[in-house]
Amino acid sequence: MDFHPGYALVLVLLVFFFRWYGLGHWRRRRLEKHWQRGQEAFQHGDLDGAEAAFRTCVRTVPTVAALRRALGGVLSHQRKFKEAEEQLRFAAELEPRNPIGHMDLGFFLAVAVPDRAEDAIDAFAEAVACDPAMGDKLVQEPRLVPLRRHERFRDLIEGGEPPA
Repeated sequence: MDFHPGYALVLVLLVFFFRWYGLGHWRRRRLEKHWQRGQEAFQHGDLDGAEAAFRTCVRTVPTVAALRRALGGVLSHQRKFKEAEEQLRFAAELEPRNPIGHMDLGFFLAVAVPDRAEDAIDAFAEAVACDPAMGDKLVQEPRLVPLRRHERFRDLIEGGEPPA
């Protein structure tokens, strides 16, 4: 049997395809494993384990906002507020039209760093701009009672645009 030059090209393409597919499959499985591990660790109160698992997720796929929000949440529970804010802010920036990222950032600032009320209100205003129904959720949230003394927050939850 003679070796045809086209066989070499087909062989190279097959090797490339299987390496690409295999790497993608391996990364997905690794991500799923660490995501599950992080969720279980968090549910069992193992914040260090959750942090390690979610950090691995973020290293694997750094541009997924949900992973950054999960890591930010764990860091917040650990009182690592500076890094928690960085992760939550980056998550909101990754998906600027997703109100959830802005809501998470706003709740973090309102609850964990209460002296940053104006920044929390800014984040909530972004969430409401993305989805006006978020205003109803802010009205019903008992953790935000201290923000109700701020005129901008009251304007926001009453359905108006907050003054700048």
